Amino acid sequence: MIQAKEIGLKTKFLGTGLLEDPNVVKVARDAAEGIYFSQLQYDATSTDSTVRDFVEAFSKRYNSTPDILVAYGYDAMMVLAFAIERSNSTG
Repeated sequence: MIQAKEIGLKTKFLGTGLLEDPNVVKVARDAAEGIYFSQLQYDATSTDSTVRDFVEAFSKRYNSTPDILVAYGYDAMMVLAFAIERSNSTG
């Protein structure tokens, strides 16, 4: 976004997930103006039992609240674990 602004490129930036990170705007500053992103919202204060259990276990172990990237990592590992369990593979 910064480089696009520097060279005068007029374009729209579209994305998901990582664009929610407040550091994107902190680093890109006004070059981030007008970006679009959509995704399911992660809310560490959710009352959903799956989210609540994840946040409680993480917070207890690491003494901090998991952010969106931690939640994505957890989801990715759960998908991998699910695939391994269902594969009946011994390799």
